[in-house]
Amino acid sequence: ALSYLIDVYRGKAPPARKLQDLALYILLFPQLIAGPIVRFSTLHRQIGRRWVTLGRVRIGIELLCLGLMQKLLIADTLARAVDPIFALPTAAPTPSVAWMGAVLYTLQLYMDFSGYSHMALGLALMLGFRFPRNFNFPLRATSVTDFWRRWHISLSRWFRDYLYIPLGGSRGGAARTAFNLMLVFLLCGLWHGATWNALAWGAYNGLFLGLERVGLGRVVDRLPLVGQRTYALLVFITGLVIFRSADLGQAGAIWAAMAGFGGTDALTSVVRFAAPSIAAAAVIAMTSLLPLKQMLPAASFATPRWPGLRALACLLALLTAAMLLAHGSYSPFLYFRF
Repeated sequence: ALSYLIDVYRGKAPPARKLQDLALYILLFPQLIAGPIVRFSTLHRQIGRRWVTLGRVRIGIELLCLGLMQKLLIADTLARAVDPIFALPTAAPTPSVAWMGAVLYTLQLYMDFSGYSHMALGLALMLGFRFPRNFNFPLRATSVTDFWRRWHISLSRWFRDYLYIPLGGSRGGAARTAFNLMLVFLLCGLWHGATWNALAWGAYNGLFLGLERVGLGRVVDRLPLVGQRTYALLVFITGLVIFRSADLGQAGAIWAAMAGFGGTDALTSVVRFAAPSIAAAAVIAMTSLLPLKQMLPAASFATPRWPGLRALACLLALLTAAMLLAHGSYSPFLYFRF
């Protein structure tokens, strides 16, 4: 509703001519608050003129199946290690276990949220809507600034267009830009939840974004590509510890363990949580670090490659998802908590 009011006020979209068009935009279920957060200016033409084609339905089913597998096969498998690790007493994590929990939670959250977004995009295509993508291989980012251009893109653009730019954006010098970024990400943290953890997570990201604007970014740019990606990934992984921890005390304890101040490190402490299925899920999730965009052929509505193989893969994915859902328990998407 905010998007409708702001976009119409700014002249980016005409007012809805029919109440049913506005109601359809607000109630359109694939683009729930979690994302992709599709604005009225992006969607208003499609509401009046949707295209439902066999090609769109086919690609939509493939995206839905991909999202199902990301959520049920990978994210939920990784949760079987992440949940026990973050349930350990505060003094218990060893450095290896703390790093294992942080890395696996990063992969779990990415697979869970990316899976949700793929399912939303697929459902939308089957209904005749084309939504913008919400992720662009964020684990291959070269800086924190670059990361937020790739992760939850629709939310980043929402805060950029509706808050950051009206505050002045980057027009007032480096110090003012850093202040604007910090304020935006404090509010971004509160958007995820009215908790100290959410506020601290927002301040953490705002701090690194501000530092990159006032000089750190130039230092990072001089690093080799592997160094840039390692830096961005470490900042993200470390920040997500705040996101996942029950409180700031637990986040501090896990950070201390990651820095080497935890309990006695031993191989058995990691093996305890490393079942073969969890290791396999982690390996599959880490393929997102590869340049898949260049390695895989682009999807085509008209002439898809290997149609028979893709149809078989979708059928197997749907059958696997049905078995997992029948055998498992209720497993909501992680972003539904925020």
